[in-house]
Amino acid sequence: MGSSQRGIQSLESRVSGLEMALDELSCDLAVSNGRVPKNSSCGGESCSKLR
Repeated sequence: MGSSQRGIQSLESRVSGLEMALDELSCDLAVSNGRVPKNSSCGGESCSKLR
């Protein structure tokens, strides 16, 4: 059971890392497409609201 729990925690950590990378890419794309000003601090909540 402990091994299974560690596996799930590892997977959750990897998924979280992928979500952060996708948020950053989405933000970069939004800035390059002019959807948000270049001087805005696009990240976290502000970037998620673009969807």
